[in-house]
Amino acid sequence: MDSTANIGRIKRKIGDYVSRASPGLLNILELYCRGDSGLDCVTLLLEEPGKLKDIIMRIYVSPETVRFVARLFLNPLAEVCGLGIEELIRLFMERPTKLREVLQQALTHAT
Repeated sequence: MDSTANIGRIKRKIGDYVSRASPGLLNILELYCRGDSGLDCVTLLLEEPGKLKDIIMRIYVSPETVRFVARLFLNPLAEVCGLGIEELIRLFMERPTKLREVLQQALTHAT
């Protein structure tokens, strides 16, 4: 499987997971993500996680709620990245640029 197809599969997996875990959440967030950046939420997570964090923070304000939403988006990636979910959430909240690097590296090497 080529990397583009693999990334597409992973994006679908994330979207499906978020939609199952919290019905309607992804639809609402998509309005904000696409409106602010022109990109869907999952693409923002993989390419510009800091922007996604800012959008979620603006909507929900509470850092605990942002962590909850981040957990939904990041949970399907924990295995691919080889990091625990708490570490991925910490990077999302505190070091989104580092998270992007970790995600890009993991997706490049995912089979």
